[in-house]
Amino acid sequence: MISKNQIKLLKSLEYKKYRKLHGLFVAEGPKLVNELLLEGWQPKHLFHLPEWQGSNGETGEEITDRELSQISQLSTPNEVLAVLQLPENEFNGFGHKLNLVIDGIKDPGNLGTMIRLADWYGLKEIFLTPDCTDAFSAKTVQASMGSIFRIKITQLAQQEIVLLPAQMAQVLGAFLDATPVKSIEPKWPLSLVIGSESHGISQEIENLVTHKISIERKGKAESLNAAMACGILLDNLL
Repeated sequence: MISKNQIKLLKSLEYKKYRKLHGLFVAEGPKLVNELLLEGWQPKHLFHLPEWQGSNGETGEEITDRELSQISQLSTPNEVLAVLQLPENEFNGFGHKLNLVIDGIKDPGNLGTMIRLADWYGLKEIFLTPDCTDAFSAKTVQASMGSIFRIKITQLAQQEIVLLPAQMAQVLGAFLDATPVKSIEPKWPLSLVIGSESHGISQEIENLVTHKISIERKGKAESLNAAMACGILLDNLL
C-alpha cells in the first residue's frame, strides 16, 4: 500500500518548484516507462497495477486503480508510474554539428514535440534558454513520447548564451519573414534557434544571430507553431 507521505510527495511533483526541490520528476504509462527502462534509466520508485508487465520483467510496488488515480498527473491514469531523478546536465559548450537552441517556448506540448523531433533527426542534445517551460513537467515528458530519455536537455545560463557566435560558423535564427532556408548554404558547426510562435526570438539572442531564415510561405496561413517550424527547418538543414 502506498503511504500518505508518498502520495503527498508525488502530487507535489506536478509543480516545478517541488520537482527542483526534491530533484525528481514523473513518467507515466507503459510506453514511456518501458522506453526509459530500455534506455537504462533506473527509477527511484515504480508503482504499477497488477496487469503491468515491464519490458524486461521489471517490477516495483503493486498498487490499486484507486491509488494510481491518487498519484497520477494524467487525466486518465495508465497502469504504471515511475519516479525518476532529475538529470544534472552541465553545459559543455556548443560542441555538435547542429546545436538546437530553444528560446522562450512556454507550451509544454510544443517543447515535448521538439525533443521528439531532435531525437528523430539524430541530435543528442538540445539547449533551452532560462525562460523556457520546464522540460520535465508531465505534459512535456508525455509529448516527447520517450525521446526525453535519449536527449540531453541542457538549460543555458545567460553567460552561456553569449558564447553562441564564438563557437559557431553560423547562428541561424527562425523568423517569419527572412531568407528562405532553402537558399542558405549551411556552414558547420551551426546553431539553429527557434523562438515561440507568439513572441519569436528574444532581442538578446537576435543580436547573436548571423543569418535570419524562414520557411517559404506559398499559402495564406498566418504562421506555423514552433514545433512544426522546427521540424521543417531541421529537415532542410540535415
